[in-house]
Amino acid sequence: MLHKFQAEIKHSPPVTMLHTLTCPVCRSSAAVQRVVRARTVSEAVLDLIATYMSDGVRRSVSVCSCAKGGGMID
Repeated sequence: MLHKFQAEIKHSPPVTMLHTLTCPVCRSSAAVQRVVRARTVSEAVLDLIATYMSDGVRRSVSVCSCAKGGGMID
């Protein structure tokens, strides 16, 4: 089963934060966001890292506390 997460893309510093779709922290942010579909948080993070490595972009990927607790929203 795939779950949907949202990736908050911050430009300074170059970090992407992975959130659940309902995260209140992410809702207040004006940063560009994209939806990521994956079975687990780990797969979502690996997908984001693979995207940045293939594009030659130097960027960190972090996980918000909303997703670390295993809260996955369809």
